[in-house]
Amino acid sequence: MNKTLNYYFELYLPKIIGIVVGVYFYFHPTNKFMFDDTFFDKILVFSTTLFGFLLAVLTLLIQSNSKTVEALKEAKAFPRLIVANKHVVYLSGMLALLSLLIISVNEIWMVSKLGLLKLFASFSVSILIILIIDTTIFLIIFYRIILNDARK
Repeated sequence: MNKTLNYYFELYLPKIIGIVVGVYFYFHPTNKFMFDDTFFDKILVFSTTLFGFLLAVLTLLIQSNSKTVEALKEAKAFPRLIVANKHVVYLSGMLALLSLLIISVNEIWMVSKLGLLKLFASFSVSILIILIIDTTIFLIIFYRIILNDARK
């Protein structure tokens, strides 16, 4: 199977950007916002909302028999859409669990293990960046399928 350059961009670019941003936040001395409880509360709300919404979309795409969903299923990019959706659902679930863990034990870690908290916070920022980029890719695929179907 021939893989295009866009395939490799979709696969690796979000992860590379997320890792670079996470490493930057780990080593940058002025990243105090990551230790604020409201930052992780906002990440938790964002990731759980995205998780629930995209899980519902995935369920509708797979199980629905409506004309619109059947037209989507006939599109050449439909398997790519499903894979992108699953990937974003997994990432948002993982980010929600990690944020909940950080919120739960923030008081203990702030006192005793600041380095461990900083590592988990940087990892959360990396996942957040990857999640945002992958969600954007999912939306682009989704709207391209819809626009191609509308043109027919």
